Amino acid sequence: MKHHPEVLVLSNRKVDGEWVGSTKAGDEWHTDLHYRPKPSMATMLHALEVPAAGGETAFTDIYGAYDSLPEAIRERIAGLRSVNSWNRLRNKRVKISEQHGDGKAQYDTGDPDVMHPIVRTHPATGRKALYVSPRHTLGIEGMGEAEAEELLQELFAHQQRPEFIYVHKWRLGDVVIWDNRCTLHKAMGNIEPPGIRHLHRVTMTGDVPA
Repeated sequence: MKHHPEVLVLSNRKVDGEWVGSTKAGDEWHTDLHYRPKPSMATMLHALEVPAAGGETAFTDIYGAYDSLPEAIRERIAGLRSVNSWNRLRNKRVKISEQHGDGKAQYDTGDPDVMHPIVRTHPATGRKALYVSPRHTLGIEGMGEAEAEELLQELFAHQQRPEFIYVHKWRLGDVVIWDNRCTLHKAMGNIEPPGIRHLHRVTMTGDVPA
């Protein structure tokens, strides 16, 4: 927002031919600001306009995902670090929104990759979480691309098992707050025209994952 830069507008509305907010933010499973040295601790979304159909937000429990991993996988990923980036141009799993053209101006910022533990320990609860995401995790430090992608795909599939997922159907005025240190989330899309999904988002500063 012009006078409140800390508030990100998520909207599929156009005014005078211009998008009023981000149209595709969160369209892949992710945790907010995973690509920064200090990812977001928590996120708040406020629903100012909601469509009659579509536009839900899904959440997955990465505590539960870690707790239910086979012991052999837990041992394999212990101590490993993921490579994370904002840059969609380097991530074969995601697409560039038409809002951003070829994506170079939006995503090719030259920011360095950020390394985080694949198994993150929550600083408040002491519980472990499976801290990787299809949107931001590009690879695994010190591991070849093919081997890393095979392992990551296995971990992503485990995170997305139905028993870990909650899908929120937005109602006008809803305020939803979640902990990014133990959840992933995803905007489900599929908004039926002429429906409008218009939300305000605020993220809260976190700490260095350990």
